[in-house]
Amino acid sequence: MMKDNFFVLFLLFLSNICYCQINYFETASKEYFYGDLNKAIEFFTKSIIDKQEIANSYMYRGAAKGFLGKFSEALIDIDSSFSIDTSNKKINYYYGKIYLLKKEYKKAIQYTNKAIINNPRDAAAYDQRAIANMGLEHFTNAIVDDNIAIKIDSLKQIFYTNRGFAKLKLKEYEEAIKDFNNSLRLEPNQKAYANRGLAYSQLNQHQSAISDYTKSLEINPDDSEVLYYRGISYRTIKKMEEACSDLKRSRKLGYNNANDILKKIRCD
Repeated sequence: MMKDNFFVLFLLFLSNICYCQINYFETASKEYFYGDLNKAIEFFTKSIIDKQEIANSYMYRGAAKGFLGKFSEALIDIDSSFSIDTSNKKINYYYGKIYLLKKEYKKAIQYTNKAIINNPRDAAAYDQRAIANMGLEHFTNAIVDDNIAIKIDSLKQIFYTNRGFAKLKLKEYEEAIKDFNNSLRLEPNQKAYANRGLAYSQLNQHQSAISDYTKSLEINPDDSEVLYYRGISYRTIKKMEEACSDLKRSRKLGYNNANDILKKIRCD
């Protein structure tokens, strides 16, 4: 009887071992959405080898490669995903994403249009099309798309940030600031601080602009463009030491526009 009980326990132990398979897809997804894209690619590859969520693993691995600028490899992965699962309604969204990252905006819109037809309630797809429209300088169209995205999902800061940027480009500065305010209420983020700062500077509210640029630089201290614009605002309010410091650092980080201003104000 003791031997029988031991044998049953041993079988249960073996059974537990068999079902303790590493979930590579889950780990990869966490890295893709919240962590390191290179690690995401590594774990999606293991997921494919281990036959876990193969079609989705190819799709997300392709997207990760796209973000890293490996566009040819990215499209091969997206093609592989589609060949495995032709019914995947998200595939056109990811084709659109790769072409958006490649700055082929018209192709990005073509694929994203298909994604929207497949799922008219996909807020991210409307925002993606908005970004592509901004790449084509169709800012009014971008605002229309982000209006729809926000109507579907009003809790994503990026939709307000992107719509605010389109309004900024159309010189609708006060309306842009309202969008950046909404974005920052939902989630403090570098992009909204930087762009709200630029909107304030265009309204000659340079102290507010400097405050926002500073908050942006607290998140990303090496943003050469934000350093440049903060330097311009410092120059406008005659704080020349701070202006020179920002513009020199901007130039050192590779923002060439800083050169001309530095020559004019003779910081060197």
